[in-house]
Amino acid sequence: WKVFAPQHLTSEQLNGLFRDRAGEVEVLDWHAYPSYTIPQKLSPFVLDGGREGSGIGAGHGEGHGEGSLLYLNAIEQVASAMEMSVISARNAANLVVGFVDARRSQDC
Repeated sequence: WKVFAPQHLTSEQLNGLFRDRAGEVEVLDWHAYPSYTIPQKLSPFVLDGGREGSGIGAGHGEGHGEGSLLYLNAIEQVASAMEMSVISARNAANLVVGFVDARRSQDC
């Protein structure tokens, strides 16, 4: 079994989780999971260096400039898993599609 905990579990705690504990307990500290604090300042998903209101995220309550840079790993501050990276990539694709559609409608 695999158990995630903020600190090492004692034998008593493990006995409370498992009925029959046969075998060895191995503790691995991956340092791969987010540390939650309140309040927590999160990195932005869209890193902007361009003009106001013309780039990715424009028209969605965010004034991000042309040539915006997307920071897909920002989501890992909240939850770290392969599935979260897929969600982040999907969000990036949606932002790019929205940006392209907005540019096309401006050019018409």
